[in-house]
Amino acid sequence: MAAAAASADPVVDTDVLVCDNGTGFVKAGFGGENFPRHVFPSMIGRPVLRAEEDLLGDVELKDVMVGQEAADMRRALEITYPVENGIITNWDDMELIWDHVFHDRLGVDPAGKKLMLTEAPMNPERNRKRMVTTMFEKYELGAVQIWWQALLTLYGQGMDTGVVVDSGDGVSHVVAVYDNMVIPHLTRRLNVAGRHITRYFTKLLLLRGYSFNRSADFQTVQEIKEKLAFVARNPDVERRLAAETTVLMENYTLPDGREIKVGRERFEAPEALFQPGLVDVEGDGLSDMVFNMIQDADMDLRPTFYKSIVVSGGSTMYPGLPSRLEYDIQQRYLKEIARGDEKKLRRMGISVLDPPQRKHLVFAGAAYISHTMRNSDAFWITKAEYEEMGVDRCVGNGLALSGDLVLEALAVLAQRVQRLRQRVLGPAPPVAARLEDAQLAAPAPVELGLELLDAPFRREKANASSGIGDLLTRAKRIWNILREKKTPADKRRELVAQLVELVDGHVKDLVMKHDASRVVQSVIRHGTPQAQLAVAKEMTREGMILDLAKAKYGHQLVVKMLRWGGPEARNLVFKQLEGHFARLVTHAQGAVVVEMGWMRGFTGAQRWQMEQELFGPAFRHIQDVARGASGARTLADVLASEQSRAAATGPAEVQSAKRARARVASALFDTVQRAADKAVLGLTVLHRAAADLFIASHGALPGQAAAAAPLLREAVVALAGSRDGGRAACAALGYGSAKDRKVMCRRISDHAAEMAEHEVGALIIARALAVTDDTKMLASTILKPLGLSDTVNARAVAAMARDRAGRKVLLQLLAPLGSWLSPAEKEMMVEYSVPVKQRKADKAAAKDPAKDEAAAVAAFDRATGGADEAAAAAEEEAEAELVPTSKKDAAKRAEELLEVAGPAIADACCLAAPRMIVSGPGMEVLSEAVWVLGVVGGDQRVLEAAAEGCLAEGGTTDAEEEAEAAAAAAAAAARSSSTSAGAAAAASSGDAGSDSDSDSDSDSDDEPAKAAGDSDDEEDAGPGPGSDAEDDDDEDEDDAAAAEGGQEEEEEEEEEEPVPETASAMLELPNTALFIKKLLIREGKMEGGAPAKGFAAALLRVMKEHGPEALAAGLASNRGAFSVLGLCEHAAVGPDARAWVKSNMDVVKAAPKCKGKAILLKKLA
Repeated sequence: MAAAAASADPVVDTDVLVCDNGTGFVKAGFGGENFPRHVFPSMIGRPVLRAEEDLLGDVELKDVMVGQEAADMRRALEITYPVENGIITNWDDMELIWDHVFHDRLGVDPAGKKLMLTEAPMNPERNRKRMVTTMFEKYELGAVQIWWQALLTLYGQGMDTGVVVDSGDGVSHVVAVYDNMVIPHLTRRLNVAGRHITRYFTKLLLLRGYSFNRSADFQTVQEIKEKLAFVARNPDVERRLAAETTVLMENYTLPDGREIKVGRERFEAPEALFQPGLVDVEGDGLSDMVFNMIQDADMDLRPTFYKSIVVSGGSTMYPGLPSRLEYDIQQRYLKEIARGDEKKLRRMGISVLDPPQRKHLVFAGAAYISHTMRNSDAFWITKAEYEEMGVDRCVGNGLALSGDLVLEALAVLAQRVQRLRQRVLGPAPPVAARLEDAQLAAPAPVELGLELLDAPFRREKANASSGIGDLLTRAKRIWNILREKKTPADKRRELVAQLVELVDGHVKDLVMKHDASRVVQSVIRHGTPQAQLAVAKEMTREGMILDLAKAKYGHQLVVKMLRWGGPEARNLVFKQLEGHFARLVTHAQGAVVVEMGWMRGFTGAQRWQMEQELFGPAFRHIQDVARGASGARTLADVLASEQSRAAATGPAEVQSAKRARARVASALFDTVQRAADKAVLGLTVLHRAAADLFIASHGALPGQAAAAAPLLREAVVALAGSRDGGRAACAALGYGSAKDRKVMCRRISDHAAEMAEHEVGALIIARALAVTDDTKMLASTILKPLGLSDTVNARAVAAMARDRAGRKVLLQLLAPLGSWLSPAEKEMMVEYSVPVKQRKADKAAAKDPAKDEAAAVAAFDRATGGADEAAAAAEEEAEAELVPTSKKDAAKRAEELLEVAGPAIADACCLAAPRMIVSGPGMEVLSEAVWVLGVVGGDQRVLEAAAEGCLAEGGTTDAEEEAEAAAAAAAAAARSSSTSAGAAAAASSGDAGSDSDSDSDSDSDDEPAKAAGDSDDEEDAGPGPGSDAEDDDDEDEDDAAAAEGGQEEEEEEEEEEPVPETASAMLELPNTALFIKKLLIREGKMEGGAPAKGFAAALLRVMKEHGPEALAAGLASNRGAFSVLGLCEHAAVGPDARAWVKSNMDVVKAAPKCKGKAILLKKLA
């Protein structure tokens, strides 16, 4: 049928050959044909044994049989497949197939002709080079071109952008194409296709009692599959239907006349495409592959991809496959992205296109493009180029079709579509038009899809009608060269100058367009300060910066301006946005702009002015700010100064200050409420707002602070991205109810390991341990993920102890709120009190969840009420009775937590005591563990391990040091990839992670958008990472800093010293001396005297066991001598220590002279 269709084509270019090399079938023909002239199996057969004549019949058995001949005689042949999973693996057999194509099928001499070949995605470059070499060397072709099958599929549909789902005989691919360019890193591959489905069909038929074991039966099963199989929209419904009725049962007559019944096998076999596990292949099915691939694409490309999913290949011909694919993708989008919003789903317009000719769509595209470009030498790799440049340069330069050539080819296609439309939809054309149509004949209009064919040209027509078509075309050509990293610096400067000339005066027309906006962005990115300022001034004159900040594509230009622009350009942007920050900070696109300005673009004074807008109009009435008497740049300083001024003025001013403070808190409450509703609390500017909310509420409005805690409970992980966020999270834990803390602990649980290695995250965990009464819940949600609820993770606990951040968690368990906290951290860890009414409302909400929402609404109304309500609230709360937010005694809480975590900490100390001693943070944890678990708790294991550690020698203390180093490296990698506002925001916004972008080639300017999480509407959301196609890999460090949501640069971690080689060197270390000194002094200050079985006794016992060598090691250095002196002066073990030292006086006298030894000898005398 294919051959008949091809022969009906009125225009056949026999000088251009087309060969589509598939895994299962080869499709061959000439340029200009709509369907392949010849289709035959891609197989080679060789006789195994000489077959009997009755088996062969009239067929002559050859030494090598190709294609359909081999398929017909496969029972007598050994079959090989030269193409596996779309890649040529047997070149000798492949040459036999090409010989068959040229000489036997097409009947032409290929010498001097042009050949269009197709290749599968991810085809190795060495294969491509060998294909070109073979065509020129063996077949002496005049020109060759090799094209990706996905691109050809789209060209066959008249499209230049879309997602191609190609499933043939051996492999299935999902390929993303944008503007004639394949995006390689998005390509997905599934090793399940027609051949695997046929084998699975055979297996299913065997379960029914039909055996098709012979090699020749493979073709029979394939015919059954092609005639009866279909894809079920809902497999469960079909299974019930097959089990309860005979509706699905069909009869099939085999070639030998037997009749078989086929039922549920009809849909179970193709189900392997959607559930690869059915054929023992791991990975996602077609639907999941498409959805995940689109979600991995740049955010601004996703709507286009969702609307342009094209299926092609023989294995997509099953009835029901396109609708099943579309249904599955829609359901995942509805659940994970739209969150049940069907209106949003309809607006996205997810569509799967299933052209009827999709089985041969790749060939059709290849035949069309090769015929159209037959006279364009720039399109082909000619033999002259091959002989002159060699295959390496020839293939590298020849396989990319330039934008001009693509536009030329698509323009011809546009004319073809227009004529077809006139012929089908308009009046009967004249004879001349009919003859012209005959030269550009195509399949039936229904098959081509005329509406779809016209789509790629709408954007060009719109640009042309607006008068910027030519300008945009030239600008994009320059931009395509400019964005390449390999472009030399001098060439880049020249291109920027040309681009500045082009866009001058046209910025307003360009920046609101998806593709044109990038051109102007490149001027900002690569231009001189003068060029940047010129663009900024033009934007300012038009008064469009505020509109751009809220535009889907335009906001990227403002972000670039804030990141790369000079001080003058940034000041212009700030002046345009001034007065609008309070609304922009919770806008889908505006939040990205505000975040970039907060992190990089604005000065300290501008940031303070921006922050004041979040405080609301009432802040202007605070006298200290109005008069400018204080240079304060924080809300806490301003409020403290205002409170002092009011107290010195009189009672009336005090009341006025309280009212103003209440209004400021109310304005901040409103901002944080909107941010929580839109799940954008990953932005660092909002971290500051949340922290300021508690600063304004603390003391004066504790009830309002308690009402704000529920707003932050879902975003507690996101808040770990900055110091301000950490303050807000700690305050929310302090003011929150038991329910709020439970939710926050559960959110922390999923990221506990990463947070414990982060300075702010570890402090938040410590705060949760300090205020949460439900210790059983803490054990399961925090201690267990950290490995502190059992003893099998001692090595991980030891690594945590030696980490600057992780030690805070362990110290909170061992010495709650101890001296290890800095003054600023102690302020964050204080215990709060709330009004009795507030706590009763929390209890009622916990008993009746229905009241929880009402309580939240009431709190919101209270917080955002008018001036009188705010003032009344302030006065009422000032007089209200306050109660602590935690009911359980702090000592009891700490005891219960230590009972759970104590064994794991003890095991870690026993395992790695020497390495903990040489590490600053580790020594601090070990000293507390020895004191709490050993001296006070009586755990002799810890005491012995610590004492042994003080005399340890390198290489003998930790046999698994390498494994521990590997674990630490893995933890560091996990921290770098998951710690930041981006990952935290994903956790805070529930399903926000599904919209995040993991494109390694994306421009990180848009990383703040990650922190923002999901917006209310995907279509209104700003472009995510990668909307700017420029590759700024040289700015990776800056990008990472931006992505981390303003996280202040952490201090560099101290390099951990190795355990010294000798015991004397170990005792000489400052950490060892300090460790011994701290414990001996603490034992000496104990009530009731020093313990007889404490650390001093353990250290003396270990030194005695080591003999005089231990004493000699101790006296080898001044610090070690003072440690020995401390033992001799210890109240409990001093006499025994002195006696032991005197018995080894020869060792003492032989020791080097030092101050510690002199004092020791004096004491002994």
